[in-house]
Amino acid sequence: MRNLLLVCIGLVFCIEKGLAQDFGRSLSRVELQQKMIMNAPQLYNKHKKGVILSRVGMGIVIGGGVAMIVGNITAERKEVDGDKMDELSGTGGVIHKVGYVSAIIGGAVWITGGSIKRNTRNSYLREFGNSAIVPVQPAPYFQLNASSNGLGLALVF
Repeated sequence: MRNLLLVCIGLVFCIEKGLAQDFGRSLSRVELQQKMIMNAPQLYNKHKKGVILSRVGMGIVIGGGVAMIVGNITAERKEVDGDKMDELSGTGGVIHKVGYVSAIIGGAVWITGGSIKRNTRNSYLREFGNSAIVPVQPAPYFQLNASSNGLGLALVF
């Protein structure tokens, strides 16, 4: 029984490695961008927007995390109703809260950029590459919309 289990696990790793090689070897990131520029500039522009959003979101998450740490260190602590719970107050408390909100917003922007990149890559491969390795239905993604009334985040599936 143990040997059968090891053989099954080995087969799963071999099959997955083969699929990963086929999928990963299809196009590297640089090759994909070069081919997108030549064959589908509209997809390249969308892909580039996804890359920028992803990097900006990552920066906002990191900045928000640093702000949370700095705010937590510099905040004044006071007891609430004699309990042992501390409330962050003062400038440090504000910095901590701003960092928390920034990290959440940055995470949404990061996810949105990643799904734009993935969807444009899949669209390009479906049109110009090997469509056998690309799912037909795009994965659900977040869409960030701005209007005159404010900012909205939608889950598109």
